[in-house]
Amino acid sequence: MTLLNAVGTIGPQPDSLPSVEAALADLRTDPGSVLCASANNYPAQCIDGRPAVGEHLSLPRTAGGTLTTWVVDFLLTGVLAPSADDAPDGNIREVLCLWLDNVCRTLAEAGLPVSDHRDSHGDATRTGCGAADALGAVLTVLGDRPEGLTVLLSEWGIDPADLPLSVVLRAREVAGVVPAGTELVPIIEYYAQAAVPVLDGAHGEVAVIANAIEGETLPWGTGPLDRTQAFGVDLWALPRIADFLVLSASRAGYMLSASTKQIVATAAAFNAAALLVLCSPEMPTVVLG
Repeated sequence: MTLLNAVGTIGPQPDSLPSVEAALADLRTDPGSVLCASANNYPAQCIDGRPAVGEHLSLPRTAGGTLTTWVVDFLLTGVLAPSADDAPDGNIREVLCLWLDNVCRTLAEAGLPVSDHRDSHGDATRTGCGAADALGAVLTVLGDRPEGLTVLLSEWGIDPADLPLSVVLRAREVAGVVPAGTELVPIIEYYAQAAVPVLDGAHGEVAVIANAIEGETLPWGTGPLDRTQAFGVDLWALPRIADFLVLSASRAGYMLSASTKQIVATAAAFNAAALLVLCSPEMPTVVLG
């Protein structure tokens, strides 16, 4: 399957598609050939498939690492929203930055990993994390809810009906006013238990690998063929976001109305929208597990 409604540029060259698709078919029967044990069960590593400079723990992958948890909270659950006293002027960019600070601090205090990444050619205008740098575009796609997003959720085993309409409308509302990646990644870096990885080189992902095998993840710089890369989404880890938000709500005396299925669907939809922004329509996908 390829990515319907994708608008990005990252994907395999047409002449390499047959070999990539054959390799993905092999992965369905031998997922261990690309996966490794995850160092934690909480998603904090980005879907970016490029190799990291130096050694880093392998953590479950979601778009923007810790950003996915924050996006779920400000689109759906509202557990860690800053108080009006913290953001008295109501500036949405300031509110969202304070919101991310709350999410990162609460994760760190709970002993859960906080991370994202930069890349070797980031600068003052971009961090190198596509989910952070293109956040407005990603939320625009989520707000449009194209058919390709629904198809991808279904392929991942998630009922598209579990994605609340309120999430789609909220994404549409804030897409044009979200903070830049250069505002977001430093907040994550401040709370990260280790230096965030720096990824090296240009994007060369030739596939999207969605992984449903508990406790496993895609290592940095790994793809279906030798010397290729792949975007990786760890579907099995998405319910941990729900666990964290439910526990945080309980501790704050906050009545959480969203269900685990709605939280998982929101996290998955954000990841799907990120892939539609980054990838070309020719990008093949596979689900492991």
